[in-house]
Amino acid sequence: MTFQFGSPLTAVAIVRVSKEEQELSPEAQAGAMQRYCDVNGITLAAVFVEKVSSVTPLDERHGLQAALQALRPLNAGVLLFLSRDRISRDVVLTKTIEKETIKHGAVVTTAMGLNGKTSQDEMLRTIMDAVAQNERARLIERTKEALQVKKARGEYVGAMKYGYKWANGSLVPNPDEQAIIQRIKDLAAQGMSAPQISRTLGPVNRRGRPLGKTQVLKLIRL
Repeated sequence: MTFQFGSPLTAVAIVRVSKEEQELSPEAQAGAMQRYCDVNGITLAAVFVEKVSSVTPLDERHGLQAALQALRPLNAGVLLFLSRDRISRDVVLTKTIEKETIKHGAVVTTAMGLNGKTSQDEMLRTIMDAVAQNERARLIERTKEALQVKKARGEYVGAMKYGYKWANGSLVPNPDEQAIIQRIKDLAAQGMSAPQISRTLGPVNRRGRPLGKTQVLKLIRL
């Protein structure tokens, strides 16, 4: 089967970030890819950002799906990622994404290189994909090991429930957060909606930001 390819001088870029990895910010990734395009005389027609795991199935990667659909309308022959591990950290999944990209008239390219077409280039890409997959496996192993150490020390493991803190080996009420929970219930009793309550309270979550609608609703039901 033959495919009609878009222009090799027009690119659509994908920025992938996830909670499981330490990585460049979306802005840094996009900036690096823009510089790659500038140096190589490529027009960066669109940038899509997705916040997904490195092993999220293709049909669940909505940002990537949107980028694939944008290739032909933009006459883009390049689907650009920052590096091989931004495509995915699964060898089979990466190959699937590359094949799907070809069906949409483009080729996967990375701003950090390894874009040659020889058999040796293909071998190097496969090696890098395998390394990325192994790095993810090691990250999972190290995380499990760290959690086991914390449990052995009697430290709290997992997300701390809002309204509580860990002290002397057990969960105890956090007075400041308990007061906020009571305030939320009082405002709800006055007829305020969750978004209104969030705006009224301001930045009161543990990251110094307003509580989300879903979290407000959960706290109301406590």
